[in-house]
Amino acid sequence: MEKLDNKENTETEIVIQTPFIKLDSFIKFCSEAVTGAEAKEFILNGQVKVNDEVCKQRGKKLYNGDTVEISNKIYKVIEEVASFRDSNRKLP
Repeated sequence: MEKLDNKENTETEIVIQTPFIKLDSFIKFCSEAVTGAEAKEFILNGQVKVNDEVCKQRGKKLYNGDTVEISNKIYKVIEEVASFRDSNRKLP
């Protein structure tokens, strides 16, 4: 995962290499929370929006193109699909 700043749209793109990421993990990855308990508190207090709607589900799955707003910052989930050739896996 990596962070890419996108100054035009005032969104920060967060690149993930999996099909989804759970909201609480995403908040920690963005460095908006240090611990899972802190991420949970943000979510349960209604301080997090997913795709412009308040979300209180800490296990909500975020997919490519979803946006998360927290602490007056907007993050966009970008899925980077690694090709099989690029991975370290070897065929059996």
